[in-house]
Amino acid sequence: MSVTFIIPTINRTTLRRTLESLLDQTDPNWMAMVVADHVAGFSLPIVDERIFEFNCPDQKYGNGHFSGVVRNIGMAMISGEWIAFVDDDDTIDPQYVEWLRSEGTDYDLFIFRMRYHPPREDNVTILPRPNCGLEGLRDGEVGISFAIRERFQMSKNLWFTTEEFEDWIFIRNAMNSGARTFLSKHIAYFVRHEKADSDSFT
Repeated sequence: MSVTFIIPTINRTTLRRTLESLLDQTDPNWMAMVVADHVAGFSLPIVDERIFEFNCPDQKYGNGHFSGVVRNIGMAMISGEWIAFVDDDDTIDPQYVEWLRSEGTDYDLFIFRMRYHPPREDNVTILPRPNCGLEGLRDGEVGISFAIRERFQMSKNLWFTTEEFEDWIFIRNAMNSGARTFLSKHIAYFVRHEKADSDSFT
């Protein structure tokens, strides 16, 4: 499959909604690896031949509650042209895969905008901000709404850390490793809210 999603989970009830947003993709050329963080009796809420599961034999989140190490387990188990990410309480736009495959041809790292609803504590609703370019990316201003080419990730030995802002640190390390990076105009990742209509900046 061209795009493989890594989904760390603690078995939230919202996982079904997350997986449904994958099933809604306009481009069906994807698969997903759901990595449960030592969840007793875990089973997928949706059955599809493109969705696989792995239940960690011991808990990985630790005291920091960061999911980077769980994502690393998933990345080590899969293959595909692109590795993408979505958390078990978030959703993606139906055109996520379509946009990534059509616009990401010349890039190693592809960053979508993400929408928060309700807004973050600082009243921000969209990150990276509409007027932000690659040079403006920094911790707290970009999240997990990105995909990376597997061959680049493997060749540069890029993995998530287990510290705050692990999403940004991964992006920064990829860019510092020479990743050809594209910051999309599309809002394709939705944080903590019901599935939204397609949206993009014009």
